[in-house]
Amino acid sequence: MKSYDEIEKAYADMVADSKISDRLRTLLKEKRARMEQVQKEQIYGYKVNDKNLLVVDDLPAENVKFIFYKIEEYIQNPPAELVTEVMERHKGWNTELTYEEAIPLVSLSAIQEYVAEELSVKNMAFILSECPQSAENLRAILARPFADFPADDIRRAYRDKVQAENSNSLLDWKKRVRRVSRNSIYTGTITLERRLGSPSLQKQCALERVELFDHQALVSKEQFEQVNRILKEAKREKTHMEI
Repeated sequence: MKSYDEIEKAYADMVADSKISDRLRTLLKEKRARMEQVQKEQIYGYKVNDKNLLVVDDLPAENVKFIFYKIEEYIQNPPAELVTEVMERHKGWNTELTYEEAIPLVSLSAIQEYVAEELSVKNMAFILSECPQSAENLRAILARPFADFPADDIRRAYRDKVQAENSNSLLDWKKRVRRVSRNSIYTGTITLERRLGSPSLQKQCALERVELFDHQALVSKEQFEQVNRILKEAKREKTHMEI
């Protein structure tokens, strides 16, 4: 027969094991939630239906279209405050620039961050508006001038009412704008690479790129290529300046 001390120790071990199991289940649940969020972000603008096909996710799709449209627009005609920032920065370097001279000096990263902030604030305003959460209503809010939205007041009201500011955090939108603008999935294609021939130690297999058209496009291929030309040019210019 087991002693009282042995029974007590066995019970304590069982409780400890139970706590470890609960903690492990919690960690696995958190990890699964993070993985699901990463997967959602990779196809932001779409969702997977019950037939395992990509279909348009109406509200995020409006934000995707906005990203491509605004990057194109702001490259040609940057927001006045970004141009003014360039002029003020050059004043600090004892260089006077006219407004027209400052326009081409607005960086792509500044434009992307501006688009991210615009999306963050307007999506908060959309939720606060209490209008039906439809693509048409979000589109109407996105189409309004950014100056119509008092950003600080909207952030404060959103934080007080929704109590989940991270769901529209500026950092998340910055990451999303960069990710979306480089993802060809929005042209309605998925690009795969497959090896040609058998690999060997002496020779590496050639890769063939295959495009599969299997879902609805959110932007035209021309618009996607135009935005990515701009992104590549900006990256080359930045690399040249760093050298």
